[in-house]
Amino acid sequence: MSHKVLLSLLVVLAMRLLLPADTPAQFSDAHIVSKHVRIRVPQEREWVARDAVPDLERSWQFVHKLLGEKLPRWVVVTLDWRVATTSSDADRGTVTVGMLGRAAEADPRRFILHRTARELARIGLLALSRGGAARPECQFLLDGMSEIVAHEFDHTTRALGGAWALARLADGIQPVVLPTAPQPRHDSVSPHDLRASAAGVTFLLMCQEIFGREKVLRLFESLRKNSLEESIAGTFKVSMRNAEETWLRRVRQQPIADAIVTSAEDGPVLRQFVVVPQSGTGQSTIRLWMQIADRTGDTPHDGVFVLDGSRVVAVQPAAHQGAQGLLAELPVDGQRPAGGHEVRVVAVDETGNVRVWPRPVQLN
Repeated sequence: MSHKVLLSLLVVLAMRLLLPADTPAQFSDAHIVSKHVRIRVPQEREWVARDAVPDLERSWQFVHKLLGEKLPRWVVVTLDWRVATTSSDADRGTVTVGMLGRAAEADPRRFILHRTARELARIGLLALSRGGAARPECQFLLDGMSEIVAHEFDHTTRALGGAWALARLADGIQPVVLPTAPQPRHDSVSPHDLRASAAGVTFLLMCQEIFGREKVLRLFESLRKNSLEESIAGTFKVSMRNAEETWLRRVRQQPIADAIVTSAEDGPVLRQFVVVPQSGTGQSTIRLWMQIADRTGDTPHDGVFVLDGSRVVAVQPAAHQGAQGLLAELPVDGQRPAGGHEVRVVAVDETGNVRVWPRPVQLN
């Protein structure tokens, strides 16, 4: 064996030892390219990338033009079936779309397109603000504008109505304010979902309506050198407090009894609703268990709420009689008379579908 061959074998062996055990199987990206997008994908899934690449190129063109030509000349998009989260690296010009989960299986092309457009918007907005939008007090703007741009690209801005419903429901649980730091979402599949971005989406939609799109983009430019408070005052000529008060009025005037249908066949469906029996008397809570079916798998549990009059109650995953579902615990008001009452179950999915189901509850 020649010295060159031996050296080559030693290099290959060293690389295998140095690479982590979970390094993905060989990727094929040599031919799955467009003018500005390169897709990395396992060879056995190559057809998914070939189906998506023309639309991803259109997405790059749309975001690049909208944000003042701030995207890098090349963006590498990795489709990864080992993870469920979607993320991007603005410095490296990379996007990783987590394909693990039912939402990706139902319509891979639409899933890839929306999430990539959202991450391209993040990359462009970070460039526009020279990193200022990444500061903790500004990230709600980055999340919100990225979601808005992605829906504008795929002509689904009607889905943003779901963000208003989510903001209103969240306010019913705990009064909302303009975030001054990123909100932890340990239970969320992705930190960039519609629920996480609802505050930013609604605030920026309000600003666009009042001040126009150009001023909203100037707000991001101002974040290069100024604080959030200074940027709002300098761009919109109103104080941050006044802007917040106007936004909160809009949120709190949002009706939550009305359904929004963005996709009739893909919206969540309430399959079961059960008042869980409890032993003894004088219970302090009423336990409501439900199952919500979703063909596309994009209704997170933190997008489901129970309305008891003006009170909003969140749900948590829970099993009942061996079946998985969601559980809400309603505090019992001692002043409320026994008898029949009505609650409403509200679900908001990632495409902005809002469903409302009235259900009777008997109080003893």
